[in-house]
Amino acid sequence: MIEYLIVALAALISGVVQGSCGFGAGIILMIALPFYYPLSQAAGVSCIMNIALIAAMVYRYRKHINLRKVILPLLLYSTVATAAIRLAPYVDQALLKRCFGGFLILLALYHFFLHGKDHGKWNIWVSAAAIIFSGVCSGLFAVGGPLMAVYYLANTDSKEEYLATIETLFLLNNIWSTYVRIRNGIVTSADLPVILFGSVFILLGFLIANRVVDKLDDRRMGFAVYTAVGVSGILNLLGL
Repeated sequence: MIEYLIVALAALISGVVQGSCGFGAGIILMIALPFYYPLSQAAGVSCIMNIALIAAMVYRYRKHINLRKVILPLLLYSTVATAAIRLAPYVDQALLKRCFGGFLILLALYHFFLHGKDHGKWNIWVSAAAIIFSGVCSGLFAVGGPLMAVYYLANTDSKEEYLATIETLFLLNNIWSTYVRIRNGIVTSADLPVILFGSVFILLGFLIANRVVDKLDDRRMGFAVYTAVGVSGILNLLGL
């Protein structure tokens, strides 16, 4: 029962965060899920939970999708993510959990010290490195959004194009990653109840975001979210 309450709260916050800034649902879910599932399974559950939310965002901004800016990044991102998904079950899960903790701490530090700075246009090598790193993190932890958000902010011309394009990439990758995880037995039908339960609360969070997005204080919300990310990272790093 406690598990479902925690999942409901995490999913609700995930929907609000992603509905407001285009990414972050995976980060919030992966604060909670690894305390109840092995890390690889938690990543799979999080990935599937997010599909309905991402599809809703793609539909909302469908007129602004720039497929030219989706296809090549998607091919590289999904190829790397697929390799990481297949590798993850063979990595010691305790070690992987500690690596995930370190990753969350770095995410929190990135937000506090570098988020919001003007990174300018990225050259092809920096872009490729960011996409590869994001693909690895997506495959291992179902958290590939932060660097991709910076990449698309630097390579799109409006908020609508940014949201439409990045969510299209996430949607296509999540569908493919779900197929790979199911084929490899990482996610099974036993996970379906919690996935459906969480998906409902994510969509509810998205509906809330649509109504209050203009009233949210982005700085305070970001501080609260990434403080929680950092604390979760420390707990995972300590193996708790």
